[in-house]
Amino acid sequence: MKAKRKWALTVLLCMVLVVNGSTTYAGQATGSFAGKATQSVSVRSVSLRPASFQSASFQSVSIRSVSGNDDPITGNPEDEGEPSAPNPTTSPAPTTSPDPSASPDRSPSPDETASPLVSMSPDSSGDPSGEPDDAIDQGGSLTPAVTPLPDEGSGEPTDGLAEAGMLARSAAPLGDGSKEHPFLIADAQAFKAIRNNLTASYKLVADINFNGEVLKPIGTNVLPFKGSLDGGGFTLRNFKVTRDQSSNNVGLFGYTRGAVFKGLGIESAEITSASYSYIGILVGYADETVMQDISFKSVRIINNVTDMGQYAGILAGYMKTCTAENISIRDTTVISNEYTGSLTGYFWGGSVKGCHVSGSVTVTGRNRTGGLIGDLYNAGISNSSVTGTGLVTGRDNTGGLLGTVQDGDVTRCFTSISVTGENSTGGLVGSVSGLTTRIIKVSECYALGSVFGRTSVGGLCGSASNAEIKNTYAGGSVGKLSSENIFAGLVGRATRISSISSYAFGAVAQGGGGLAGVGNWLTVTNSYFDSNTTGKTTPTAEARTTAQMLTKENYAGWDWDKTWQYNAGTYPTLKNVLDKDVLLPFIIVGTGQSYTTVTIDWPDVKNAVSYEVSVNGEVKEFFT
Repeated sequence: MKAKRKWALTVLLCMVLVVNGSTTYAGQATGSFAGKATQSVSVRSVSLRPASFQSASFQSVSIRSVSGNDDPITGNPEDEGEPSAPNPTTSPAPTTSPDPSASPDRSPSPDETASPLVSMSPDSSGDPSGEPDDAIDQGGSLTPAVTPLPDEGSGEPTDGLAEAGMLARSAAPLGDGSKEHPFLIADAQAFKAIRNNLTASYKLVADINFNGEVLKPIGTNVLPFKGSLDGGGFTLRNFKVTRDQSSNNVGLFGYTRGAVFKGLGIESAEITSASYSYIGILVGYADETVMQDISFKSVRIINNVTDMGQYAGILAGYMKTCTAENISIRDTTVISNEYTGSLTGYFWGGSVKGCHVSGSVTVTGRNRTGGLIGDLYNAGISNSSVTGTGLVTGRDNTGGLLGTVQDGDVTRCFTSISVTGENSTGGLVGSVSGLTTRIIKVSECYALGSVFGRTSVGGLCGSASNAEIKNTYAGGSVGKLSSENIFAGLVGRATRISSISSYAFGAVAQGGGGLAGVGNWLTVTNSYFDSNTTGKTTPTAEARTTAQMLTKENYAGWDWDKTWQYNAGTYPTLKNVLDKDVLLPFIIVGTGQSYTTVTIDWPDVKNAVSYEVSVNGEVKEFFT
């Protein structure tokens, strides 16, 4: 028999509770909580490893689980049984570079800077290309400082790494900087010496603790880092990065071009008190750079939002024609100005796959703010997520995953994070904007976090144009800051879009729509909303009661073989989405109702180690 949990929810005013059905569960976990009268109470389990579970909602009470993985997600999701994601469709690259900023105070891209930002060696002054010559470096030396092997018979250790970073004879050779034999880096001094040879290959052979040292960026737009760094599964810890006064590119690596980073961990790192453009913990500005199998933990960027600060993200501030694959970010804070995201502020061209943000998450920006990416342009994203506790806050174009996506598809992604913005605010994407000749596809995605905005607010997408929304769902509550009625359970403002096999069940504020708020040339096919939980009943063709939403036969034309799965008594879930961290809300049964107390029951959760009770979004109780 499963363990039971019983807590009392006490209210000061009479609360009328309507229970959809009389479903009960063997081995229920039950909960009650003492508090004041409220219209929004949630109980959610944390630190779980379950599969998809019972789902529904109950008047003013909902239960959902978050954070189902204690460790950062690393490795290839496909190795964990996840089906391979289709290659995202990518349209032809534009003939001219897009203007990545809508703000008038945008600072120029490094490519636009006319004058060099670093002092050049006299030998390189005749090279008009601005590319680093093989014979020129930032420190006057061609190779990093690497501790030599001890002499025979010296008595020094030869069976491992000495404290000073010496490598044993029995280990791999120190290398020559080639791809086949990279320089081996075992300590902080050797790592910092990478700046002395910006085209070589490097590999970590030990964890490196910088002990709070303030580091200067490696590489500039004039002398970019073009080599590779293989982390070898090791971690760089405890460092800060500050600006080199000659450049606005701030990161462990300031500017990279054609570089490769893989197999690297970064922990307890920060950039604070800044006022820069192109800010990232790993890279400030990344051009044609590959980043794979990289994990971050306890990292933060605090940029001056009152000044010119923009393009901020933990992996890189600005990414142009890059590959980001299998990136994990856990416990992060990113506060900046325009173009802000946990992964990157701006991603133009290339692809994003298997990138996950979890734990404690705070992302705060202005225009184009996303839990993962501020602005995704001409690039596809798949198998990525933002979950955990915290908030994504912005102004225009704010989303739990993406602030804005233009001319790129979003496939098999999900979020469970609260989002607050103004215009175009969505649980998954703030604004979806396709070209007149290109329809953006948002498919096999879902969003469960609450969404709050001023206008064009949606549980999945705030606003969408020239888009196809297919096989998606949204379950977070949708609220508004104004009297406008352009908000809804799935898409707030829909222009020239089609909604196919999608549904919504989150509570929607008065005046909004169950599925779509305002729509022009909106085509709805086999898409529905729960009239009981959303509080909406029109249009009647799309409205379904909770009982109907939990019945498979009411989803005509849905693909149950390849896309959707159904378990009795639940909303449909997506087969191909790796959702270890997030579950749908449980069906809740209210018992022991009185004028002051309501006892709420929910199914016991396998592998649950703790539960969290929150009232109107404020945590009131945390218990195990």
